[in-house]
Amino acid sequence: MMHGWMGSLIETYDQCISDPRTRSESTPLVPICHTINNAQITVTLSEDGEFISAYAVPKEDQRTIIPCTESSAGRTSGPSPHPLDDKLIYLVEDFQMIAGEPVSNSFKPSHRMYMEQLRDWMSHDPANIKLASICKYLEGGTLVQDLVLAGILAVGEDGVLLKKAESPESPLFSISKIPNEQSEAFIRWSVVTDDPCINTWEDESMISSWISFVRSKMEDVGLCYVTGEMVPLAQNHPSKIRSTGDGAKIISSNDTTYFTFRGRFETSDQAYGIGFEATQKMHSALRWLIGRQGYCNGDLCIVAWTNAGDVVPSPVSDPMEQLGSDDDSNEAWTNTDAALRIRTMLRGYNSRILDRNVAIMGLDSAMGAKGRLAVIFFREQLGEDFVERLETWHESCAWIHRYGSVKGDDGKNKHITFIGA
Repeated sequence: MMHGWMGSLIETYDQCISDPRTRSESTPLVPICHTINNAQITVTLSEDGEFISAYAVPKEDQRTIIPCTESSAGRTSGPSPHPLDDKLIYLVEDFQMIAGEPVSNSFKPSHRMYMEQLRDWMSHDPANIKLASICKYLEGGTLVQDLVLAGILAVGEDGVLLKKAESPESPLFSISKIPNEQSEAFIRWSVVTDDPCINTWEDESMISSWISFVRSKMEDVGLCYVTGEMVPLAQNHPSKIRSTGDGAKIISSNDTTYFTFRGRFETSDQAYGIGFEATQKMHSALRWLIGRQGYCNGDLCIVAWTNAGDVVPSPVSDPMEQLGSDDDSNEAWTNTDAALRIRTMLRGYNSRILDRNVAIMGLDSAMGAKGRLAVIFFREQLGEDFVERLETWHESCAWIHRYGSVKGDDGKNKHITFIGA
């Protein structure tokens, strides 16, 4: 049995990944070898690799599960292409011409690296029609031209992408609300085939195909310090833990310039070894739990969970939903009544977790969305003890709260009152 926060997150992933409902949540639980990214453009192709259409993705529909590599899942600087969905700099050979600005030498091979990786995946799964379609289309080199003709990309007379100030009504700015310039647009793919699921990011066969390809490439076997098994080890670890824009990492020892491991070990492998699937599972589960039931305030993030994936109330979030009641209640406001109300509500709301272990974890970073993310607190305890501590907190530090309101059946705001901390 695995212990600690890593073990708890892996067990949570294993118990919850088979539930299809976890994929449709606002922050989904993603399979291993996959990550989440905001896509601003959807391009639809035929199975013969011909362009059909494209549209700018509204902000609320942009979150997309995409295949990734170890390096692309945690990329911060330098070229590291995702296998399928990615930014224009990876999908367009002459990116510098449309961007209208110099591309650093390190990023010049980005498109070549992307295409080599895509062809390598195709060689592993030659019967994959959708992969073949996307590869054939990109080899034709008409992506930018097609997106311009479809009215998605706005360019000037010189063919260079217009800046936001020059074309604020462009779909990427007015519909997709892209945070930067058009050159940063992220593209996802749909392919029309006999398969009723045309969206590659929703296709289970595409997910399985990429996982199978990654596993076929695994060679570096060693002892995983989390599971205690001899398995392929991870060389890089995912980022985007607290949000899709979060570049801070919990685990990293690949820095040979400063003192991540130097002074104690000769190589990073001597510092620790974590299995590739173990790190993928724990990061995927943590990202899902934070998005689902975590409390974030600036860089600080606190989340509580059970391995079964039960919704556990954050001990630091607003408890109005659990303790709120009708302001018109005629019940007496006495200490005894308040204590009974709190105990009854908390017990009823959390009845499923009383006999399960509850994990509580705190995360914080000193440099915002960069650098390292620290685990500042972790504890596991029986759900009964967790709820009992919530009860004690709300009973011993209670007063009457009248700040909340909800809409009643008549459409008017109705005051919500509760006694608690």
